[in-house]
Parts: sequence; C-alpha cells; structure tokens
Amino acid sequence: MKKTFITITTACAFLFLGTACTEKKSNDGVYSSSEMKRDFDDFKQSMERKLSTVDRKIDQLQRNMAAKSASVKDDMKEKVSELKELREGIGEEIEEMSDSSQDQYADLKLKIEHKYEELENEVEKVFN
Repeated sequence: MKKTFITITTACAFLFLGTACTEKKSNDGVYSSSEMKRDFDDFKQSMERKLSTVDRKIDQLQRNMAAKSASVKDDMKEKVSELKELREGIGEEIEEMSDSSQDQYADLKLKIEHKYEELENEVEKVFN
C-alpha cells in the first residue's frame, strides 16, 4: 500500500510539474497568442535587418547606374524596379502577418522567408 501511494504521488508530482513547466505550448499543441506575438516580433526584427541590407544594396545599384551607358542604365532600372517590387511585397506581407491566425502564421513565415531568399539571390545576381 505504501509503495502504491509513493508511486501515485510521484506520478502526480511529475504530471503537475510537467504541465506547470510547459509554457511554450498550450494543451492542444498550438502556440498561445502571446508566444506567437513574441515570435512575430523577433521574426519581424530579423527580417527588417535583412531587408535593410538589401535596401542598401539596391541603393548602391542605383548609384552605380550613373556611370553606365544608356542601354545598360535601362536594363538596370528595370532590374532595380523588379527588386524594389519584390522587397516591398515582402514588407507588406510581414505587416499582414501580424493579423494572421495561428494556423496561418507558420505558413506565412515560411513563405516570407522563401521570398526573401529569392530576393537576396536576385540582388546577388545583379552584383555578379
């Protein structure tokens, strides 16, 4: 009887500690809104730093256009316009992401990360 009581008490203690210490996810395995907000804020700051770097590179491309011939300038203007459009689209999607549901959040995050990689690759192509 004493052994059973100790086993039950130990099991209850682990159960209680397990539920008390799991701050990351709620009972159904979904992030709480405050956790999603923190994750979104971290993601947004990270993306803003990355996008700021891309913005500087695009600005550098525009400065470099001045020394190019007319036909090269036209090609570069078109490419810079495309890059700016991609970049602005990512910025808009990040802002829209703040209004997303928990179900949509992970998908949108992956989509934005993929678009950023595409933008970064396109910028690097222009420099190479």
